[in-house]
Formats: sequence, C-alpha cells, structure tokens
Amino acid sequence: MAFIEKVYFYRVKLWKIKLWGHPLWAFLWALFYFLYQWKGLNRFSLNGDEPFSVFTSQGEIGHIWSVLSQGNNPPLYETLLHFWMKIFGNSERAVRSLSLLAASITIGLVFDTLRRKNGAWAHLSIALIFLSNYFQLHATEARGYSILMMLCVITTRMLYLSVVTNTKIPVLGYALCSLMLLYTHFFGWWILLTHLI
Repeated sequence: MAFIEKVYFYRVKLWKIKLWGHPLWAFLWALFYFLYQWKGLNRFSLNGDEPFSVFTSQGEIGHIWSVLSQGNNPPLYETLLHFWMKIFGNSERAVRSLSLLAASITIGLVFDTLRRKNGAWAHLSIALIFLSNYFQLHATEARGYSILMMLCVITTRMLYLSVVTNTKIPVLGYALCSLMLLYTHFFGWWILLTHLI
C-alpha cells in the first residue's frame, strides 16, 4: 500500500509541477513539429488543388487577385506564396514549407494559450493535435488552410486573453488579423461569427 501511495504522490507532484507550463515549451513544441514534418514535405508530388495554388502564385500580384476574385478563394495565401516562392523557389518542399511554418506557429500559440490555465493539459492538447490526420494533411499541403488555422488561433487568442485578463481587446491587431482571416478563406466568416456569440 505504501508503494502505491508513493507512486500516486509523485505522479500528482509531477502533474502539478510548474515547469509543465513554462512558455519555452511553446517554442520547443513548434520547433519539434516543424522539424518532424520537414523530412516528409517532398514525399509526394503536388496533388489536388496544390498545382493550382502554385501556378496561380507564379503570376503577378494583379493577376493573382483578378483570377481569385472570380469566386475560387480569397487571394491572401496565393499572394504570400508568390513572395515565398521568390525567396525559396518552387520545389515541393519550398512551397509546402509556408503551410508548415504556419502550422508550427499554430502549435506554439495553442500551447501558449492553454498553458496559462494548466500546463499539463496544454501538453496533452498538443499531443492530440499531433494525432489529427486533418491537421497533418493541411500542415503539409500547399494550400491556405494552415494560415487559416493560424489566424483563427491568433484572433481567438486575442479575444480569450482580453476576457480572461479583463482588459480591452487590442482592436487594431484584432481587426488586422480578422481582415487577413477573411482574405485567406471564406471560412473566416464563420470563425468571426463564433466570436460574436
């Protein structure tokens, strides 16, 4: 019986340790995720809608906005990808790394937001995100969904922290991120609608 009590004591002590909620973990999780996914970015050829994004992004900015104004998707992702490809090239790894970077930042922001409430639960939440097939798919795909997730987390985090700390929401930052959210994907409207509720 004493052994079981001792194991329980140490388990509870480890669970409550303050190191679990240290802000450095947000960076470490994001870095680990980026490095883990980096090796597989060029495992498959561009497929699905990825060729459309890459092809469209190779045009001039005015062309990108005119093509995408015809109803496909808002043009922010393709505009960002346009400049990204000018710096890093248009290989499969290069074009997908923009989405991977956004997904890694999302991981760090989610952890940093949740650690304020409970560090151990923040680690568990990140582990569950790692197991999500949809998150993995969109993190390694040359499409705007990772940037959509990142902007969703940023705007929701601003709203959440303003409520928790009982401070005013940073209006300019929230408005800018909301605008970027709407110019990334039409689903941005639904995310902002949930903020009103």
